[in-house]
Amino acid sequence: MLVFKSSDIYSKKIDNQVVILEKNKEHVRQLNEVASFLWENLKKPKSIDQLVSATVKEFDVDQKQAKKDVEEWVADYLDEGFLQEVKN
Repeated sequence: MLVFKSSDIYSKKIDNQVVILEKNKEHVRQLNEVASFLWENLKKPKSIDQLVSATVKEFDVDQKQAKKDVEEWVADYLDEGFLQEVKN
């Protein structure tokens, strides 16, 4: 599965953290350091494995924990419409 940022989301990086806003809503979300890192890594579609590898390289976290955290983050952001799956 490849995921990418939804086109209905505006984002802005401020001091190493990202703030995202849905186009048609007044909902603003400030991402923490790890979520900001993941968001910034999705300039092009990526697989969960690619995001996990990047997270392990960037942060002091083991592969198993990174995979669990990235999978949860992707699932949550897909459910909320912040991310989309690449359709084949």
